[in-house]
Amino acid sequence: MCDLGPTHHFLGTELIHTSAVLSPIELIDPVIYRSAVGAPQYLTITRPNISFAVNRACQSMHNPSINDWARVKPLFRYLKGTIFDSLYFHISVGFEIDRRSTRGYLVYLGKNLISWNCQKQLIVAPNVTAELIEIQFLLHELCIHITVTPFLWCNNIGATFLAVNPVFHACTKHIKIDYHFVRVLVNSKQVKIGFLFTKDQVADILTKPLPKHRFL
Repeated sequence: MCDLGPTHHFLGTELIHTSAVLSPIELIDPVIYRSAVGAPQYLTITRPNISFAVNRACQSMHNPSINDWARVKPLFRYLKGTIFDSLYFHISVGFEIDRRSTRGYLVYLGKNLISWNCQKQLIVAPNVTAELIEIQFLLHELCIHITVTPFLWCNNIGATFLAVNPVFHACTKHIKIDYHFVRVLVNSKQVKIGFLFTKDQVADILTKPLPKHRFL
């Protein structure tokens, strides 16, 4: 018996080989990839700057390829090179494949980061606003009274206008009712909407890959 190489014809049927086959990492052991990607998930608790990279890597856990493995390696190189570096955030400061955006937000109490989240989602503003309201209820139960109105910073100036100006709504009737949840809270002065330039938007570390100088 000898190896005749890849099959091109079988019983009169032409066989065409494509890249949609098992990659070397899948042939060896998929547990290797899942173990490598699973470990950084714990780091996101104290390293929110890697949340987006870990989120994207985890999306390939069920069917990892050699290209997925190649994209994970830079994450570990980044972590190794920034062991002694730290992030300082001031309070003022994956879409092509499935057409679904990755939402991310950071919640501050004063100058302290107390909550953050990064995940795929279609609607961002209502969920972020709901998170603010939930934290307000939690602080109230802890007898911590907030005297200032929570501020929701957004780098989309059109969205900020739409949230505070009802005149625009005649042209935006197609928008789902969920979006109006934010407008109701703004009108009742439970939440304030503010515009923030993209270069100052810290939450971008949760939603897109950024160059090194944005972190260091």
